[in-house]
Amino acid sequence: MRGEHDILSVPVFRLDNPTITVHSPDISEPDHFYPVGRSLIDSLHAHVERVVGLIQQGEAMASTIRPGDLVLVNRELNSLSVEGIYAVAFGSLISLRRMVPGATGPRLVTDNPAYRSEDIAAHQVDDLTVMGRVVWRAGQI
Repeated sequence: MRGEHDILSVPVFRLDNPTITVHSPDISEPDHFYPVGRSLIDSLHAHVERVVGLIQQGEAMASTIRPGDLVLVNRELNSLSVEGIYAVAFGSLISLRRMVPGATGPRLVTDNPAYRSEDIAAHQVDDLTVMGRVVWRAGQI
């Protein structure tokens, strides 16, 4: 039998929301909240207070993540030590990108070949802010 504490609320932001930054999802006003089962959060080895939902707006990560897809980002996984898809920012714009280790620094890859991937030089790494790693995706079939 499910209890009232088995459903958790995750704040969700559209990636084009101008009030969200990689440092401020705790204080920004979310676009809405998404109900998530505790079992899902537990299976992701995450703490719900460190998870944020983002709604993809562009085509750069298609076909892996399409416009309108919801991703859950574990903000505890905020270093580029493991290959995966991350919410990252250069300046104030947050984007979802696949991180692949490179010889001189990380490579931020777009899954859509129509968009340009970026090599991050060692001297640019400090300009890159990592919000967290994408750990789950939901979207239309």
